[in-house]
Amino acid sequence: MMVVLKASPTKRLSKLRSIGTGSEIIPPGLVRSVLEYFEGKCVVTAIYGMTETTCIATAHQVYRVSDMCSSKVPVGKPIPNSKVYILDEKMQSVPEGTVGEIYIAGHNVMPSYTDLGLSKGTLRENKLEKDPTYILKTGDFGV
Repeated sequence: MMVVLKASPTKRLSKLRSIGTGSEIIPPGLVRSVLEYFEGKCVVTAIYGMTETTCIATAHQVYRVSDMCSSKVPVGKPIPNSKVYILDEKMQSVPEGTVGEIYIAGHNVMPSYTDLGLSKGTLRENKLEKDPTYILKTGDFGV
């Protein structure tokens, strides 16, 4: 991200107001650098999700360097119509602060994609909610 910013003339990017990151964990130092580069005029959004959830399941926006956590940029909270669970191997919620597997549920989970065997995730019927959606075992872990 910083390579692109440094290679582009400041004028061309002066109207940029939002940068979304996804796929991998974003280093806090990079977010800090971007926020400083734009002098508080641009928001950085850390996005988490899988293809089966149409790429976005959660989002966390950072507006100012003072909003930063010191060691990690969170993946954020579920977007509308999406739920995220941290569960153990028996699909039970883990206590707060305990590592568990990330599951994503909601209307943004696409069953046909996993049915084709194109996914690392495992799709199941969501028995944690009354809403008849699917729940996706992502293979990722979180707290």
